[in-house]
Amino acid sequence: MGRSFAATPQPWKALAIGALLLCCVLGPHLAIAADSGAETSSSGNPPVPPGDTTTLTFLQALVTAMEGLPQPTPFDDYCKWEGIVTCNDDGTVSVKLTDSASKLTKLSSLPELAVKLDGTKVAMKSFEANAMGHLFGGALPASWGKLTQLQTLSLSGNTKLTSSLPSAWSGMTALTQLVLSNNGMSGSLPPEWSGMTALAQLVLTGNKFCGCVLATWSAALKPTVDPAVSAKTCATANACDKVSSSSASPFYCDVVHCTQCAAGNDTKCIRCDSGYTLTDGFQCISEGDAAYWQSLVNPSGLLMLALLCASVLWNLI
Repeated sequence: MGRSFAATPQPWKALAIGALLLCCVLGPHLAIAADSGAETSSSGNPPVPPGDTTTLTFLQALVTAMEGLPQPTPFDDYCKWEGIVTCNDDGTVSVKLTDSASKLTKLSSLPELAVKLDGTKVAMKSFEANAMGHLFGGALPASWGKLTQLQTLSLSGNTKLTSSLPSAWSGMTALTQLVLSNNGMSGSLPPEWSGMTALAQLVLTGNKFCGCVLATWSAALKPTVDPAVSAKTCATANACDKVSSSSASPFYCDVVHCTQCAAGNDTKCIRCDSGYTLTDGFQCISEGDAAYWQSLVNPSGLLMLALLCASVLWNLI
């Protein structure tokens, strides 16, 4: 026979009451999680393709970095992001930001990949952000060189794109079309790009590159460039300065453990130090803390906590 609650020692009463309150607080969240799971199961349409959370994480970071762009809904189903993402029959996605240019409210730039994000698993086949206006610019993210599934990339008519060409982009070995015309880019042409032999179209006109088109480029890439870098006198008439503008000056970031802030915003982090995770509030927390909080908001974690509460109450009351 179980003992009465009145006979329970005072400290245990307090613990039992606290556990009961915790279960009451978590109850609605468990119901919502269960209901959400039931809807997904009954509809037969999961939020994202199975196993493709890497692409989802990349795309969420991309749209979040665009200042003023309304968060697409549902945020966990990019195939429903009308006007931004098109899901292709082969499981890849095509991304187009061009039509969203008028929605930007602050200077925005393309974000670097999160440190532990595997770019080879990002199923983005094409990306377009042309003529985005004066609120889109900054540096080209070097880590995009890890996007090995990307085949078409078009960033044309963005005068605020003032960086150099990242040598790391040579890692995009599947790229067949790259258009970077009519921007504000400068610096020398990276020799590493000569290895991008899949490129059938490379357009770099309308920029301020210095130096000459390398012989290895001419043999492998056949780029479309301005006369300044293809003329016979390019080595002297278009020589690069010793202090070249090919590297953008570092932008001060006021977020602790952040390695890169959004262009023009020193309180909005878009990339954290190794060992830290970017939060929804654009801050950096240690990966240990991130895993802890993620376990609590995960439906499985909530269910386990609720069962623990029930077990405590059963033994004490």
